[in-house]
Amino acid sequence: MKINIFATADIHGRVVPYNYGTNCPTDNSIANLHSAYKALKDENSILVDNGDMIKGNFIEKFVYFHRHPAIEIMNFMEYDLWNLGNHEFNYGLDNIYRLMNDFKGTTLLANSNGNFTPYKIIEKKGIKIAFIGIETLFVNEFEAQQLGDFKITDPVDVLDSIIDEIREDVHAIIGLFHLGLSDENGVVHAGILSIIDSMKHKKYLDAIISGHTHDGFESFKYKDILIAQPPAYGRGLIKLELDFSEKKLNRINSKIIKSSDYEPDEDIIDIYEPYHKKILEFTNKILGFVDNVEGDYNYDLEDGPLVHLITDVMRFYYPADVVAFQLDSPDTKMKNGFLRRTDIARFYTYSGGEVSLYEITGSDLKEYMNWSSRYYIYEDGELKKNPKRQSFKYKTFDIFGNIKYILDYRKEDRITCLKRLDGSDILDEDKLIIGMNEYRMNYLMSDMGPLKYKNFQQISSSQYIQKGFENYGTIRELAEIFFDGLPENKFVYNGKTNFEIKY
Repeated sequence: MKINIFATADIHGRVVPYNYGTNCPTDNSIANLHSAYKALKDENSILVDNGDMIKGNFIEKFVYFHRHPAIEIMNFMEYDLWNLGNHEFNYGLDNIYRLMNDFKGTTLLANSNGNFTPYKIIEKKGIKIAFIGIETLFVNEFEAQQLGDFKITDPVDVLDSIIDEIREDVHAIIGLFHLGLSDENGVVHAGILSIIDSMKHKKYLDAIISGHTHDGFESFKYKDILIAQPPAYGRGLIKLELDFSEKKLNRINSKIIKSSDYEPDEDIIDIYEPYHKKILEFTNKILGFVDNVEGDYNYDLEDGPLVHLITDVMRFYYPADVVAFQLDSPDTKMKNGFLRRTDIARFYTYSGGEVSLYEITGSDLKEYMNWSSRYYIYEDGELKKNPKRQSFKYKTFDIFGNIKYILDYRKEDRITCLKRLDGSDILDEDKLIIGMNEYRMNYLMSDMGPLKYKNFQQISSSQYIQKGFENYGTIRELAEIFFDGLPENKFVYNGKTNFEIKY
């Protein structure tokens, strides 16, 4: 007998095949995946989601609506299980409980001190399969301010305890882990492999559906446990095939079903149409105007108008001595004229990016900049991307604004010039306020980071600016306030360059 488990993860608002950041149709969405699921499912099929459903592609604009469209779609598709992802916690526990109440399936979360369902046993023709939901420890860092005493706990003990409790009563145990393979930012048990290494009862865990890191892989075997991760953004789902004989699990296979191989489901298109129209109206609002910004720029290797715009937006929150950010959009080409919300989203792709403030020294800044520069390696007279650094979830080459610097790849200490805009040198002992993303700073101070012996305390963060019920402190949202404060709402690039890359 075969039981098929179909799994999605990290949908991030891709309900219909449309990217509201680029204002373009796509071929990936949950609507496409529903067509695939309808074509492939049978009476012995189980449908699960492994987190990060409610934020991304501007679907978060409906997070406080009476009905969240993501939950409406999940109910329409008859999802059996929903394992919470870290972005489900972006809007507080009360909102999670409300969404859980609206969801007709079962919501899972085993490793927390909250009141959640840790596991669910689903029976198909006498075969009992247990699903255990595990969340990333990084929720405690991402959402510390608004979750209060709620904590995500280390998953190892709770996994061993649950498995010990249920292993005699079920025929297979599947983990829904909103985690990647490796320990994120070097934090032990923030990755699947270190969790497995520490478990006492790992031999009873048959397979793990991964998520969070947006890697999307069909099959990875570790200590006889099959691990698979659905492609993010609705690009595909995992079909996990469990083959039983006399209620004994004989074999597990996994495969990726590509979204692009199926047309979007018309019913989902119709359900989402009112939301689609509202998002288009929202994203196409003109925020302001830009001038002297046209040109072909490689923003990793040269300064230009977008660097100055993001720098000014970040320093609008607080006039930091230096700001740091990354640009990983494939389309950063600017045009003179009006600038819409969708353009800001296209240029700056990280929807949760905020400005957090820390006091560092000039020496710390140099260490950070040298580490960042090693995203590229210099070989045979040309720059190449470092394969190891490309394996990170997010791009790790940062741009530094409001300072002057020269980055010379021909030298071991690549920072050959570091000055303030007034031309004065930034000395090792100088104290500086840096504005940057909290997630990046947490990595820099981790055991794997270049500033691992430091413990910088956050002075302030734009993520706690409130406007109505929503956080209003992301860089995208700060851009709106920034343009409101400009004469005639216009940003004009002054043509200056503040950094130079040599190789």
